[in-house]
Amino acid sequence: GGQGKKEAEESVVAYNSQLDSFDTNLPLAQRDLLHKSRTKEITQLQHLCDEVGLRVTAVYASTLVQEIGRNEFDRETLAQFENLKLYLVDVTNCLIRLIDEGR
Repeated sequence: GGQGKKEAEESVVAYNSQLDSFDTNLPLAQRDLLHKSRTKEITQLQHLCDEVGLRVTAVYASTLVQEIGRNEFDRETLAQFENLKLYLVDVTNCLIRLIDEGR
């Protein structure tokens, strides 16, 4: 169903909002499965998505999956680290799906 344009279009963003959507809610992380040091990073992903849109965030999240390392300093467990990567993959797939739907 095509809902009419949202009324919050007065805010001027120097970005092509036809191609992108800034009101996307990323999948929620199951924080109990993740190390507490990751909460901030997950929050930043949502901010990034709000600021630069779906495409940039999708690229960033998929890059993180490959490049992120386990936080051994804060004793992040292997299970917590794997759950973080699964979450990032989830976010990436969600964003790609939205982009493909032409959001």
